[in-house]
Amino acid sequence: MKLIDTQIAFGGFYQGQHNANIENLTDYYFDDVSYIEDDNFVDYFNWSSIRKNYIKFWVDKFEDYLKNNYNIKTKTAIFEDINLWSPKYYNYTTDHIDCKIYKRYAAKLHKALRYNEDFKKYVKQGTTSYDGYISHFTYNEIFENKDDFLTVYCLNFLANKFNEDKFYELAEDVYSIDIDLTEAGKKKLNEIQVEVNRPANLNQLSFNF
Repeated sequence: MKLIDTQIAFGGFYQGQHNANIENLTDYYFDDVSYIEDDNFVDYFNWSSIRKNYIKFWVDKFEDYLKNNYNIKTKTAIFEDINLWSPKYYNYTTDHIDCKIYKRYAAKLHKALRYNEDFKKYVKQGTTSYDGYISHFTYNEIFENKDDFLTVYCLNFLANKFNEDKFYELAEDVYSIDIDLTEAGKKKLNEIQVEVNRPANLNQLSFNF
């Protein structure tokens, strides 16, 4: 099956719900201290790895959502080659997912949303230029799928809907992802284990020291 390049504006990690979900995982990861009380707290976590783990978690959930709600009948993946893209600065943009989608599944999303009134309003808003923003596509060009941007608009629209519909589920299920520690974090965890003489909560990870 043919794959096409696309991207998903999943909401990014600058503030917002995804950042909050990660903070819920890490803020009290160490039982003896919170992030407020430890100046070295941010040095304990491999943030890049944690965000990659979160993206895999989010995409898996998003795929299930699309399969269950948009007539995509497959037991295999909808997306391939999934990568997180992050800006150097967050002044004008935020993180998004670069990936590939199977063309036949993109076509199903086009069909499902083409006549959806909320989606048409979303496209109208996105293609209307204003002071400080210039759209690179017209409304009609999006629905003609110029440069496969109908797919991008479909995925961004559905990602927003998914985040809203599954807000609490994402917050609850995020505890299943792996938390990767730096060497400083592993040392901190080992100190806690020695001090209290009990197994630490490794969130399904084990480390050899």
